[in-house]
Amino acid sequence: MNDYIDRILAKLNFTFDTNKKTICVGYDNWIIGGVEKVLLTLMNQLIFDYNIIMILPELDNKKAAFPIPDSIGVIHLNDSIAPYDELCVACCTRLDVDLFIGNANLNCNQLTIYEKMKKAGIKSIMLNHYFWLYPCWHEILFSNEIVTRNNCLQYPDAIACLTNVSSKICSLNSNRTICVMPNPNFFEVQHNISYDERENVIVTVGRYDEQLKRLDKILKIFSQVYKEDNSIKLIVVGPVNYDETFGKSLEQELLDLSLPVKSVEFVGSQPDVSKYYKKAKVFLFASEFEGFGLVLNEAACFGLPIVTSYFLGVEDLVENDKNGYFYTKETEAKKQLLDILHDTDKWNAMSKYCNEKAETFSKESLIQRWKTLISLVLNNENAESLFYENGLACEKQLTYLEYEGIINEYEKIVEEASQRINRADAAQFFLSNSLEHERKLYSNPSFKHLIKVLIKKVLRIHKSS
Repeated sequence: MNDYIDRILAKLNFTFDTNKKTICVGYDNWIIGGVEKVLLTLMNQLIFDYNIIMILPELDNKKAAFPIPDSIGVIHLNDSIAPYDELCVACCTRLDVDLFIGNANLNCNQLTIYEKMKKAGIKSIMLNHYFWLYPCWHEILFSNEIVTRNNCLQYPDAIACLTNVSSKICSLNSNRTICVMPNPNFFEVQHNISYDERENVIVTVGRYDEQLKRLDKILKIFSQVYKEDNSIKLIVVGPVNYDETFGKSLEQELLDLSLPVKSVEFVGSQPDVSKYYKKAKVFLFASEFEGFGLVLNEAACFGLPIVTSYFLGVEDLVENDKNGYFYTKETEAKKQLLDILHDTDKWNAMSKYCNEKAETFSKESLIQRWKTLISLVLNNENAESLFYENGLACEKQLTYLEYEGIINEYEKIVEEASQRINRADAAQFFLSNSLEHERKLYSNPSFKHLIKVLIKKVLRIHKSS
């Protein structure tokens, strides 16, 4: 392995500034888009104060999501030589890296990287890009890997989540103070696009070649809206592979829903989606799960009222009846869309609040949050004790009803997940080490039983506070 490290570091085309500390960003993917966009924005700001190195796997001829500028050093690892975490730690040690920023959503074998960084004397920040208890439809669900995921929480010097809810639940699971680091806006807030300047269009943006984004529900909701008002049009921005995703052609789906082909426009992936945000009057979203919901924030930048499915964390972005609505039933969504489209006063009020809400996620303010966090971690042995003092931790106290709503909604989601993956013991990731004795009570635990355990812990903590 040492020879391999020698070879790849010899290829590193980067000049280190000896007056700057070195940060390494490790990520296991660079081909999707959303997370990569956030990380690249962060790194492009940090290069003025730090040496920035990125460690990525070899891309196997897959197209990178975004090109990485020459001001950032890039190392591509081949994990067939040795495990990714070992290679990554070896590179960081050789380069005398001061801080490692990594992904919390690595597979469980790779998550041991945080323990190994700690043993090597390298500080680390774990960034969770998804909802903390995200029921991923891949290997992390298997029960023999759950313990690894929970145990790794003790090793990073800081853990950051995207939303207040995710932060709160991660805190319950780890007994640590968790930072809230939302994704920043990538558009300037637009204050001057009036209702009359827009078309009678509902727009949706996303990777609609994924089932979780639920394009089928969007089309169903729109069909109900169209029956009420056939002057309204739907524009779908993003890749679509309906046949593979839902087992039927788009043409057949539109026919089944009695939607004329001209009523829905599929424009595919677009390098610039701003023109669609400017054209539309309402943004519609139906995703089952999101870590943050970046497109909701994008829509808000353009003063576009939002109608979205309820997912945990959406409250950070959408305030019901202020900048939009979230729904639990498709019939609710239809009514909400028509209310916004047909009520100019409501639209104007929501549009204004969208702009105000979007301002709180400005790139400048969130980059500053990151700079504060990094500085605290680098300069303090126990940075976590300073997170509240510096406004980085979640200060919102969730009410009993909010906790109850979170649990109820999550129960529904994980029950659906259990049906898809047919793994009754998958929800063991709800449990922290402190609940090990309760976990042992269940020889064959179900989602329902495990959620009840989580509810009990939530209620105990809530009552004590």
